[in-house]
Amino acid sequence: MGQKVMTDPFGSKIKIYIFAMVMSMSRKKFVYFQDHPFSASEFVEAHDLAFKYYGGRTQEIVYDQGPCYDGFRECRRSDPDRNL
Repeated sequence: MGQKVMTDPFGSKIKIYIFAMVMSMSRKKFVYFQDHPFSASEFVEAHDLAFKYYGGRTQEIVYDQGPCYDGFRECRRSDPDRNL
C-alpha cells in the first residue's frame, strides 16, 4: 500500500491511496486506487479483487512493507483457523 498526491483535471491536488500486488514469477500486476486510507475490510476486499483478477490465489503471500501490516499479523496470530 502507498499514497501519492496527484492533480485532477481542474488543478486541485488529491491524495490517493494505492494497493498493489505483483505475481513473483510472471510479474503480472494488480493495482487498486481509492481516495481515502484503507480500512481493514477494504484491505481484505482489495486482496479479493486481486485474486479474482489473477484467477486464484497463491500458496504464499509475501509483503514488502511489513510495518503496514502489523495489525493484520496480530489478528492472524489469534485466528484459531490460521493453519487451515
